[in-house]
Amino acid sequence: MIREATIEDVTEITALLLVDKPWETVETLKHSTINISKGQSYLTMLINDTDDGMVYVAVDGYKIVGVILGQIQSHWCTDDKYSTDYVLYIKQEYRHKRYGYQLLKHFIDESERKGVKSFVTGLPETEFKTGSMAKVLLRQGLKQKAIWYEKEF
Repeated sequence: MIREATIEDVTEITALLLVDKPWETVETLKHSTINISKGQSYLTMLINDTDDGMVYVAVDGYKIVGVILGQIQSHWCTDDKYSTDYVLYIKQEYRHKRYGYQLLKHFIDESERKGVKSFVTGLPETEFKTGSMAKVLLRQGLKQKAIWYEKEF
């Protein structure tokens, strides 16, 4: 089941991410210090922002097994709005069971319902194969529009 996250979910979402530490598999975050308090504050802000914040959880019984969070933003030089996700994470043992697909679909559907012009996401290099996620994105109707480069200092 997919549902909107509540403030009561912040601790469980944080615990889900703390246990598995998904940032350790993301090339662009491997050498960063993760600030859990900042993450919880931002998550809380997104949940409380009923206009532009978007946080949804996948639930198995009463347990949160996945999360997608993001936000609606204004384009820098047009009046258009777009949505973007910051995190889409599924607990390891629940992967390949359509939870990620359902969370992403729900996020995209809610974005459209809220009147945004487009949904934008990235697919960072990870230790896991990104091919299956790319297939999910294509099945949702997304098209590759850019390639991301980064220089670390």
